[in-house]
Amino acid sequence: MPSCTARPSPPSPGRASPRSRQRVEHAVDMRYEGQDYTLTIPLTGADEPAGEGFLQTVAQRYAEAHTSRYGHATPEAPVEFVMLRSTGFGTFPRTATAAPTTEEHPPAVRDVIFDGQVHRTPVLRRNAIDGELEGPAIIVEETATTVVPPGCLAALDANGFLIIKVTS
Repeated sequence: MPSCTARPSPPSPGRASPRSRQRVEHAVDMRYEGQDYTLTIPLTGADEPAGEGFLQTVAQRYAEAHTSRYGHATPEAPVEFVMLRSTGFGTFPRTATAAPTTEEHPPAVRDVIFDGQVHRTPVLRRNAIDGELEGPAIIVEETATTVVPPGCLAALDANGFLIIKVTS
């Protein structure tokens, strides 16, 4: 089996989380030969496939996972590796949310159709939300546009997440 070496990729400038808040998980998707569905079997590390007895160990884990999911296993049947995956995760520390800013001019208003009816709908920046905002509304920000339909309320929670509640 070829050698496997885990190497972190260089961080994108200004976009990487601190090393202490990064982790990589490795897994293999397996199935019994001739089956269409797979099960994802976690690995202990990037170098596990190169270890002694790996094929027997991972085949046993697959049989256990198959039994857990489907109530039976066929350990003597051949298994196939469908995909070997490594997934990187990074978290950022919570930061204080920006205080709402009042826009220098009123938000734009557009005609938007909801359920076949035209609604005059304000279009505003996310950082202009102060308290609850009654739909319809369109909230724009650098990375997303969120539509708040009529009968919904939008507000930012203590962590800065946009929460939309259906009220009718």
